[in-house]
Amino acid sequence: IHDTKTSIKELNKLRYPEPKVYTARGIGELREKKLNMSQAAFSFVCNTKLSTLQKWETGVNRPPPPIHRLFQIIDNGGLHCIANPQV
Repeated sequence: IHDTKTSIKELNKLRYPEPKVYTARGIGELREKKLNMSQAAFSFVCNTKLSTLQKWETGVNRPPPPIHRLFQIIDNGGLHCIANPQV
């Protein structure tokens, strides 16, 4: 049986980039300028508490690496994948 899973070695060959690191300002700009969303709506999309998003946007806390990847996906037009998972 042939294993069709992509390995880390193969991803490195494809030069799979590290996620962009979003600063507090960058998170707010993504939410406000690119998506025109309220904090409540964006926290819902990110599956996090409103207070957590507020801490990220004010720089009190930094989001963990998987959230930076989520932001990058959303930033690159992936919000429709979250809104329409069957597509």
